[in-house]
Amino acid sequence: MGLISQINQKGYIFVQHDPEVLREKERERERESLLKLSIAATVAAHGNSISVGLCQGYSAVLIPQLMTSTSTIQITEEESSWIASLGVISNPLGALSAGILMEIFGRKATVKMTSLPYLVGWILIALSDSIVKMYIGRFISGLAVGK
Repeated sequence: MGLISQINQKGYIFVQHDPEVLREKERERERESLLKLSIAATVAAHGNSISVGLCQGYSAVLIPQLMTSTSTIQITEEESSWIASLGVISNPLGALSAGILMEIFGRKATVKMTSLPYLVGWILIALSDSIVKMYIGRFISGLAVGK
């Protein structure tokens, strides 16, 4: 049961927890805490890989939507090719700059800094009302992928 109860002569009940039950509950809380920490670490570690996949594969979803007659931005075949390519063309530039940034700021800080170009690129893509803004957004997000 986990509780040891005693009644004294005045009728007061004294409850004492079984130490083994308390230790087991503490171990259970520690396991839950470690599980949450492990999940958070996994998401953090793979978050960058997810971002890379989203940037590289997004043109496969975006281009068919932009080529419909109801799209706010009408694109040609050549423009669709540029949209798909700009996310990849800028990768080597991101890789070269990442090496320099790692020497200056360290690896961990550089990885953290890559979230800024991802964010700026995705905001430009999401809010673009012209093909030029779309190009710039794809190029900037490609820089972040290259790091």
